[in-house]
Amino acid sequence: MAEVDPDEARRAAREVLAEDRFRSRDVPRPLRGVLEWIGRRLQDAGDVVAELLSTPAGVAVSVTVVGVLGALVATATVRRRNRLVAVEAAERAESGPDPRALDEAATRAEAGADFAAAVRLRFRAGLIRLGRSGQVDAPDRATTGALVAEIDRPGFTDLAATFDAVAYGGRPASADDARAAREGWPRVLAGRDGGSP
Repeated sequence: MAEVDPDEARRAAREVLAEDRFRSRDVPRPLRGVLEWIGRRLQDAGDVVAELLSTPAGVAVSVTVVGVLGALVATATVRRRNRLVAVEAAERAESGPDPRALDEAATRAEAGADFAAAVRLRFRAGLIRLGRSGQVDAPDRATTGALVAEIDRPGFTDLAATFDAVAYGGRPASADDARAAREGWPRVLAGRDGGSP
C-alpha cells in the first residue's frame, strides 16, 4: 500500500469541500412571513401579560385565572377517573369469575368430601349472580352481615350464617352444610322460601 502525504490529503479534502455541492444555498421559506407575524403577535401578548403582572390588580386577576383553570382541570380529572373506575368495575363484573364454573368446582369439592370448599364456592357463585342481576351492590366488598341486611330473601340468612361459621369461624363443614348450600342457593336466587324446590 502506497504511503499518503498528509499535506496532499488535506489539500485534496479542501478542494472537494470547496465544491458547490458543499456550500449553503438559499432555501425557500414560504411560511417565513407568517411565522414572523405570529412571533410578533406572541411578543405583543407577552408584553401585555408582563405589564399586567407588574401591578397588584394584575397579580390578583392572574391568581384567580390560574385558580379557576386549576379547578377545571381537577374537576375534569376527577370525572375522568370516576368514569374509568366505573368502566373497570363493569368490566370486572362481566369478566370476573364465572358462577357456573364456581358451581362446578363446588360439585367436585362436595364429591371429594371437601364440604367447606363447596360451601364457600357456592356462596361466592350466588353472590356473583345477585350482583350481576343488580339485586346487590358490590357483593364482593360487603361483609356478610351487611349482605344479610341488604338481601331480604328467604333462606339467605341461614346460608350466610353457615358460610361465616365455616369460612371465618373455623367450624368444620358437614355434608348437610354442602347440601343446604347446593339446594338453598337456587331458592334464594329465585326468591322462594325453603318449602318449595
